[in-house]
Amino acid sequence: MVSTRLAKHDTFRSLTILVAMDKTKCDILLFDGDCDFCQNNIDRIAKHINSKTSLMSYQNFDFNQSPASQEEAQSAIVFIASAGEHYLGSAALAKWLRTGNRAAMTIGKIMELPGIAQAAKLVYILVSKNKTRFSSAPHCSQAKDG
Repeated sequence: MVSTRLAKHDTFRSLTILVAMDKTKCDILLFDGDCDFCQNNIDRIAKHINSKTSLMSYQNFDFNQSPASQEEAQSAIVFIASAGEHYLGSAALAKWLRTGNRAAMTIGKIMELPGIAQAAKLVYILVSKNKTRFSSAPHCSQAKDG
């Protein structure tokens, strides 16, 4: 349940809102469910990393009490941590990988290192701008890294 003070101030939306999310909820990864490229790659990675993260297309997600916005989810993958903070693009991918098995955790940690994080962001932007070339869905949205 969101406190009344925070619910009245929309400027707190993108900040970490610990009271906005129930602590018993698990992490959530939002992706473009209309994009074959996105769907296939999320499924492929999920099969190998054994994460307990809930995977959802942003089209089926209720953003009412979420720290992430629908606009953010339309532009990049979003990882919403159970504590309430959220991450976009390559940072979201790194956080998701850190919830998986030992190998995935290691890759996620490496992706967050200075220098590598910037390179990962550039790769994410490059792939997301060209994902329509890899996807059979013509309405695949062009993503950006936040």
